[in-house]
Amino acid sequence: MNTNLTNNNMEEIKDLSNLDNFKAYVCALIDERTMNNIFKGFTFEGYTFSMSISAQINLSNIFNIPDGLFPLPYSTKDDQLYSLTLANRQNFYLTALGFKNTTIQAGTALKQQVLGCTTLEQVQDILNTL
Repeated sequence: MNTNLTNNNMEEIKDLSNLDNFKAYVCALIDERTMNNIFKGFTFEGYTFSMSISAQINLSNIFNIPDGLFPLPYSTKDDQLYSLTLANRQNFYLTALGFKNTTIQAGTALKQQVLGCTTLEQVQDILNTL
């Protein structure tokens, strides 16, 4: 069963009275919710920072930035400037990484619950919590 459906192929699942189809549909909704939760951003020192795709790419390169360029002005989600110090670089990165990992793991656990369901009602109960 394909549980990695996108919005484009979610419409292809027509018969939600079929348990496997309903599971695939709910798993696709969980994937979408997980992605949206990641994109809401992470909080560090009271500021919220973007986790858009481009922000994640930039963040993945943070250790390639020469030490001499710190403190580095880093934009928050609400367009404030945060001064990222060299001393905070690793904690900043680990906070973002931890946030993303925790969010993905929560989505994965929820999908595992869905996949373990044996009735439409059990899947519906999980769907009702989304």
